[in-house]
Amino acid sequence: MITELFLHDPVLFSLMALFALTVLVQLIYYWVFYSAVAFSGQSRVHENAEGVSVVICAKDEYHNLQRNLPHILEQQYPNFEVVVVNDKSNDESELLLESLARQYDHLQIVHVNSNLNFFKGKKFPQSVGIRSARYENILFTDANCRPASAYWIRRMMSVFTKETNVVLGYHALEKGQGLLNTLIRYDHLTNAVRYLSFAGRGIPFNGSIKNILFRKELFYKQNSFIGLYNMRAGDDEKFINKAVGRKGTKVQLHPESHIITFPKQRYRTWVNIKKRQKAGTHFFRFPHKLLLGLFVGSQYLFFGLFAALMITQYMVLIAGGLFLLREISHLIVFKNSMKRLKEQKLLLFSLIGEIYILLISPYLWLGGRTTKTGKWR
Repeated sequence: MITELFLHDPVLFSLMALFALTVLVQLIYYWVFYSAVAFSGQSRVHENAEGVSVVICAKDEYHNLQRNLPHILEQQYPNFEVVVVNDKSNDESELLLESLARQYDHLQIVHVNSNLNFFKGKKFPQSVGIRSARYENILFTDANCRPASAYWIRRMMSVFTKETNVVLGYHALEKGQGLLNTLIRYDHLTNAVRYLSFAGRGIPFNGSIKNILFRKELFYKQNSFIGLYNMRAGDDEKFINKAVGRKGTKVQLHPESHIITFPKQRYRTWVNIKKRQKAGTHFFRFPHKLLLGLFVGSQYLFFGLFAALMITQYMVLIAGGLFLLREISHLIVFKNSMKRLKEQKLLLFSLIGEIYILLISPYLWLGGRTTKTGKWR
């Protein structure tokens, strides 16, 4: 039977066989890897009162600091400090920080003047913050971030054991109005599910620099960020990819451990951010590149081969069945991932959002390869 089908039309039969193989690859990724977030249980919690230094770098972030910093300073945790590195801000950030320092004894302010920081990237002020930190446990976030609860630090530390070097937390984007907000949140969630799921399966490769907990020794093992000082694109990805380890990395998904920011409101700004993220994948280790590339490549083949089979009307029922099997798997895993991470109203958009991201990805990838470094803002 199979031989007859092949001999009747070897080209279309080969396309059909390749399409079936592509569907199999996609199903493996969804049910073996991405299901780690979708169907994960609650992390084992233990009380941890070790000291933590929350490090934040700010550059002309007066309004964000005013809005978000009190939420961090008022965390319900017994032993922590907040280190804010004010990198030569030209607004009223310094006055605000000094005012807050009089209210909160655990706020430490470090000013970096223009004569000291002649580097272009963000890693130099971050390194200043880590060196100034009192504690060995460092929790990174940004000035435009606010914790989802007063127990953010407690939740992140609850999975931080003696054997742990890194804890990856979820960085969420606030729901807003309009199609652009939906697109950005969908893309952001997809990327987060990918790196959190791989980490949950023991293959960590990336995370959000806005919500990551690590030991200070990792900072020194990477030569104190010296090689990253002039990078604006890819510095976060390079640091995290080298910092995470198969046995020393844990994931914290509890809603109280989330960090929230409001996404950019302009399409061009979002595209530029995506380009920088694509540039960062250049620094991933080869096995991680291979795993990511295989999934993305199978996505292109899946949609392209399905379109070819529909146009030629070859084995329509079988091709349609395989297509539905993959799409249903996508919806089940994505819906449960949304539920686990407390995201809303992205499920149906994911059907078209996936195709749109695939269409613009070559442009983003080429843009990422040519992204120039510049001063962080």
